[in-house]
Amino acid sequence: MWRIVFLCVLWLAAAALADTAVASGRSAAAEVILRPAITTPYLDADLAARRPSDRRAYLKGPLSEHLEGNPRDAAAWAQRAHVLARSGDGLHARRDLKRALGLDPGDPMIARHVRWSGGWTLLNLGDADGALDLWQQAIEGHGGHPFWAPYSFALAHWLRGDRAESLRWYSRAALDRPARWGSAAGVAQVGRGWGPREREALNALFSAWLAEERLRRSQIAT
Repeated sequence: MWRIVFLCVLWLAAAALADTAVASGRSAAAEVILRPAITTPYLDADLAARRPSDRRAYLKGPLSEHLEGNPRDAAAWAQRAHVLARSGDGLHARRDLKRALGLDPGDPMIARHVRWSGGWTLLNLGDADGALDLWQQAIEGHGGHPFWAPYSFALAHWLRGDRAESLRWYSRAALDRPARWGSAAGVAQVGRGWGPREREALNALFSAWLAEERLRRSQIAT
């Protein structure tokens, strides 16, 4: 009997939610995923969130030679892991990333770089949860609100299937840097340097965010 009562309560709650959604112009599904906006701007600089200027980081051969003579270069291990992941060699990419994370570089910025870069490596390998974990560690090491967090988190949550959390973070990115994340031209420019999987996800995410923005503005206008 209690199960029947419980199901009836759930049905009534869902019906009430659907009525509210219709009245507001949103679908019931959209109402369910609404979450509070992220009000803190993420505008802090972070020197750890950039590729090394040394072009060897993009060339697997010379980078491997460098590592033979510098086996404790955590940043170089992380960079080779990223190169391997982009080339589709997930097994060796994870091996190199594990090596990078196991080293103590003695420099907090390099430690953050390893985790920032490692997050993108794991995202390339389809491990969005692992990417989020490394990025959270990088943010904690930073101690502030680095500029790269909103769009990175948005993309990872999108790829793991959490549309609501993804749009929440993307909205923050678009507020902080509208020319880059709030316009089709800006998104296209960013996507040129990304892998095909991440670029496709970014385009889908931007389209979803744009649709949400148009709906929000229409509701404000009425």
